[in-house]
Amino acid sequence: MRFEERYFLRKIPDLEKLKAYGFRQEADGSLKYEKLLREETFRAELAVDPAGAVRGQLIDLEFGDEFYQIHSDNQRGAFVAEICEEYGELLEEIAEAGFIPQPFILAQSNRIARRVLAEFGEKPVFPFKKIEGAGVFENPDNGKWYGLIMEVDRNKLKKPGTLSGGKARGSSQNTGSTEDMPKHMTEAMNVKVRPETVPELTKREGIYECYHMNKKHWVTVVLEDEVPDEDIMSLLRESRSFTLGKRRTASGRRKGSGEQPAGKSEGPRKWLMPANVNRFDVPGALAKDPVILWKHGTRVKPGDLVYLYFSAPVSAIRYRFRVLESDIEYHFSEERMNERGEKAMRMELLQEFVPPFSISEMRKFGVGPVRGPRFMPEELERQLMKGK
Repeated sequence: MRFEERYFLRKIPDLEKLKAYGFRQEADGSLKYEKLLREETFRAELAVDPAGAVRGQLIDLEFGDEFYQIHSDNQRGAFVAEICEEYGELLEEIAEAGFIPQPFILAQSNRIARRVLAEFGEKPVFPFKKIEGAGVFENPDNGKWYGLIMEVDRNKLKKPGTLSGGKARGSSQNTGSTEDMPKHMTEAMNVKVRPETVPELTKREGIYECYHMNKKHWVTVVLEDEVPDEDIMSLLRESRSFTLGKRRTASGRRKGSGEQPAGKSEGPRKWLMPANVNRFDVPGALAKDPVILWKHGTRVKPGDLVYLYFSAPVSAIRYRFRVLESDIEYHFSEERMNERGEKAMRMELLQEFVPPFSISEMRKFGVGPVRGPRFMPEELERQLMKGK
């Protein structure tokens, strides 16, 4: 990846804002910008073509050639590091002033995200701290996934009965191009399908055995416009239908639904939610105040109960809270959460489970590691509350 590209990943240009910043429009419709750096010994040159693709280079004026050293981490001595810092500050300023953040890199990935938002009212969530740009579409009522968009090495994608996909990368248009990504990398989406449809689906161009998930129930779709948007949305609708679960009607029949089981009194909902021990010191916060703020992307209401599951290495349910207030507008320290419109809730501690209720005990009730908000199973709650 070139030095410049990392500043414009997951962003699309706002042409009017770029003009206001100082970009000039050329006869071919592109926008260009130049600025002297390092006491006028280097010149930064940036261009945005009519399709929105961004190109940049740093020219060493003494030699009249591009200063290639900035593209190699192995050549970062003190002098090169200083130039990278100055050039990087300029690129960061331009990205902030004239570009619009997007959840994903490729054009089709972002179109699908917009269609999911329009149809289901659901934005992707980004639960992986160490996997940048991996976005999950989930049912907000139970936290069940129905789509996962992530960067993958296309050479590792496989058709049934083959060693790998091995197809050369495509050439999607505008800023969402594979040219913006490292060689062999692409964005792809995992969706859940009926097992009997997998063999036929994976015969299609752009659809492969599922990458890093259950190959019996999921497939991987490359988002380089090989599969039409409407076909992908059809797969997503089916995948989302599997998250709706089933409920009992008053007559005892089971019926598909995304809500809590029918026939129950309208009481507080009970949620099982994850807490990343590496991101927030919950015990430390509770030592100062039994009421804490917590982000939520689900339909949490005041009065609901929240059981907080601590991720590895704890891997256990540790606290029980009551929600006092929800849908609080809040500015999070992680900017991506603000871009996704995350809200906060205020909840008070009701009790701490000592010892915490471990993952090995949770598995007895069909519950594995908690990766997103979901309803608390009744049997698990009963066992958890015994003797507490």
